Amino acid sequence: MKVPVRFSKESLYTVIRFYQAAIVNTIFGISLYAALIYFGFNMYYAQIVAHVIGVIFNYFTYSMHAFRGPGNKFRFALVYVLSGILNVFLLYLTSFIVSSPYIAGIAAALCGSLIIFFVLRYGVFQRRGDHHHV
Repeated sequence: MKVPVRFSKESLYTVIRFYQAAIVNTIFGISLYAALIYFGFNMYYAQIVAHVIGVIFNYFTYSMHAFRGPGNKFRFALVYVLSGILNVFLLYLTSFIVSSPYIAGIAAALCGSLIIFFVLRYGVFQRRGDHHHV
């Protein structure tokens, strides 16, 4: 994976579309997590279930809206398996700081999502000629 060296107008639009999709994905995932907590799920099980369902939802929003093309589904799934593990770990750490499982879940989701744009952009939805653009 090469380090981006310059911005292009299209790259800026991709970043904007990514964050639009990320907002929708985050609202979906956090709402599902909160609903599962409300219905009595343990916060860790709720996180895992919401994450798995969210992966499917996220693939469609990212491929159709943010990156506008099909990505490597295997790599996408792998990224989300790894980010799921990271999110459960972040949830564990956050639960020491915050007593509310709702706030802990939101904090874990926000922290975990910071690296996903670059991993998806350069590892999953990479197009030819995009190696040097953000």
